[in-house]
Amino acid sequence: MDPFLHIVLVGVGYGIFSFIIYETLGKRQEVRKIQKRINNYYREVHHALKHNDEKRLEELQGQHGEISKLTMRTMKYQFLPLLILLPVISVLLRWLGGLYPDFHVRGPSIPIIRPSGEYGYLAVFMVSATLTGLILGQLYAWYNKRRSEK
Repeated sequence: MDPFLHIVLVGVGYGIFSFIIYETLGKRQEVRKIQKRINNYYREVHHALKHNDEKRLEELQGQHGEISKLTMRTMKYQFLPLLILLPVISVLLRWLGGLYPDFHVRGPSIPIIRPSGEYGYLAVFMVSATLTGLILGQLYAWYNKRRSEK
């Protein structure tokens, strides 16, 4: 198999895998709802401080413990997928590096980072995995939006 195609396919596979892990273990939908609630809370606090509304600040202070728990829950949801994905990506990158140690592809020159324009397996893998994740994320968001409109 062509090394470039093989690396791209592994990157796409990893992109799909990481998307699934983040959607299930990372509970992205729930995290978005929680973040919206936290942002509303801090917006209300800012508004109450700006207008010197002591009564509203006391009410909001009572909610602070709940907001802290929600913040910790979002951190847990965001950290949990990394426990799975970091070992997987480290194994994949070592494996690809062993298979294709001399692999190079010519691409656009990026001053300071890669002025020669030659990129190895890591760049091809990262670009393909990232693009896969972005495309799947957009398709999933579009699907959820269409589903909620019905």
